[in-house]
Amino acid sequence: MLIFFSLHSEAIRTSGRLTFGVATSTERFSSSDFGSSSNDTLFSSQRVYYKISEIGQNKWEVVSDLRNKYDAFDKLNQTAYQLDPKDEFQARQLSVRMVNPDGRWSPIIGRFQVPESGSVFVDGADVEYRFSPSLYSGVFAGLNPKQIDKAYLVSDSKATQAGAFLTYQKKSDGWDTNQYFSHGIVQQSYNGQTERQFIFHNAIYQWQEDSRLISLAYFDFVPKTYVQTMYLIYQQKLSRYFSSELGLLGIDVLEYQRRQGFLERLSPSPYKEAHLNFEYKVDRDSTLTLTTLAGERSSDQLKRTDLGLGYRLQSFITKNWDTQFRVINRNNFTSRDNIVSWSLGYFSNSYEIVGDADYAIQKNNDGTVTHPLNTELSLTSFFSKDLFASAVLQRSADENVTILGTFVKVGYRFGNRELPPIRDGAAPRGSL
Repeated sequence: MLIFFSLHSEAIRTSGRLTFGVATSTERFSSSDFGSSSNDTLFSSQRVYYKISEIGQNKWEVVSDLRNKYDAFDKLNQTAYQLDPKDEFQARQLSVRMVNPDGRWSPIIGRFQVPESGSVFVDGADVEYRFSPSLYSGVFAGLNPKQIDKAYLVSDSKATQAGAFLTYQKKSDGWDTNQYFSHGIVQQSYNGQTERQFIFHNAIYQWQEDSRLISLAYFDFVPKTYVQTMYLIYQQKLSRYFSSELGLLGIDVLEYQRRQGFLERLSPSPYKEAHLNFEYKVDRDSTLTLTTLAGERSSDQLKRTDLGLGYRLQSFITKNWDTQFRVINRNNFTSRDNIVSWSLGYFSNSYEIVGDADYAIQKNNDGTVTHPLNTELSLTSFFSKDLFASAVLQRSADENVTILGTFVKVGYRFGNRELPPIRDGAAPRGSL
């Protein structure tokens, strides 16, 4: 295929990224009531992303996104009474697309994601049709490489799916306004039997700065009729100094598990939540925030409520520093918490460093009192527009457990297509 397009090689644009990361965690308990006083993890990940675009008159593009994860403590070997390591390799994307900017039809084949229909990956084909520069539709079909119990993609000849979507994306008039609406319907089957059928909805409507409505939902019909996941955010700028945000959230067991805090020991549960925040801009560099939240777990009706007050100061010490301070009173399902948190950050054109600390007095429902302290130090350095690295060190501890975690990532970007710098004179954290 690349040989076929070599006649137009002078117009070909390429871009790519190599990424390598390592994460470790050590967990030490104060007792061995559960059979062990330690729990350690170590894994590494590698990613190779490469895109060739603007090939030929129809602007074909080829995308490959290959990833691998090595888990040093994966499955239990019951014979040897040890955890055996495991490699998880996946082709996250491997596709060929005809962009066809001057025409209405745009086909794609291979493995790819269809974000217009939600978190959907396809091993097959998709054909899009543009009604206008802002309105387009698509129909796709193929195998379903995404499995509920796995974070990585795996081909399965018995898992099939098909769907269609309609998307409207208004051409941008600047940063102050935005309109995006997408709806998709998807049917997923296994061995000929319908396993899941759902409608996906996603909308973003912004009519002025700091005033927008964002919604996302999965409406399932098979195996049962219910709203699997739902997000709704309404942000309104009330005046030059005041703004507000109202949010609603509804998630299933899988999403709850992904959002669980590292010190939480409750079993995953469907969860619903609402929050209301107010923000007052004291001056150009400082902001006061009032946050309220109420949520409930469906499996046991345990509740969570938050009432918090925060203060953020940009240009702290100099324009390169910013800091934030928060106090929170929280009913945290099985405890009553009083939390104090502080964050301090420094940024420049070549690196940024951020430190965070949270301390709580936690009065548990069983009568005990614990004092969790969570600290994190992160450093990101941009050696050039091509080479960057980041490192994170975390520590979480209370009277029952101490958790230490580290994460290091190194990335290198290449190709003849110009890539915007990650941070080159960008605004301070929290101002975008």
